[in-house]
Amino acid sequence: MDRKNVINIILCLIFVVVFNVIFFIAGGASGNASVWIGYAFIHISYILRLVTIFLLTDKNSPELSVPLHRIASIYFDMDFAVSLIFILAAPDSPKFEIVVQIILLAIYLAALLINLSANNETVQSLQQQTEDRQYVVMCRERLKGLMDSTNDREMYKQLERAYDVLSSSQIKSSDNVREQELTVIRLISALEQEMAVSNMDSSVRIIGSIIRTAQERNRILKIR
Repeated sequence: MDRKNVINIILCLIFVVVFNVIFFIAGGASGNASVWIGYAFIHISYILRLVTIFLLTDKNSPELSVPLHRIASIYFDMDFAVSLIFILAAPDSPKFEIVVQIILLAIYLAALLINLSANNETVQSLQQQTEDRQYVVMCRERLKGLMDSTNDREMYKQLERAYDVLSSSQIKSSDNVREQELTVIRLISALEQEMAVSNMDSSVRIIGSIIRTAQERNRILKIR
């Protein structure tokens, strides 16, 4: 456990210790059911806040965790205020307090689940965008590397044509064009091998295949 986590745990325990010391010194232990329900829910809301902060925080996308922290903090603040009122008032019947506490907890859980679902969709969307971008970026960069490595002016022009087609390709992908994308990737690998042994005729034919396949992929995306 690193030093930062130890400090965070100590800070969290300070509230629990201080609240319990004040509660028992003030005679809370002799309170009725309403007092103890308020006492219990203060701890429940505080634990849920800590769970949200420490266990539901996405380290890869911390900005997505901000709404979750805010929801947990609002719930704790509201529940602390409500529970404190019931502790001080100590009504004989705890029924109304139980209803209020359940409503607050239900609102918190609903808001939390809605935000977790939205965060999950956002993460999936970002992952899909990254996967979509890989085809265009990877193929374009590999062609750029071949362009930089050749001294043949005609070969450079052919590579430049393929590079322009890839650069103008739609980034967003689809299952309908996976075959074309994989074919382009395989063709580029074959092109790298042919150019490494200066087989220019074969390289030109492969470049033509790359251009046709990439254009076919783009046409399919436009239609679909």
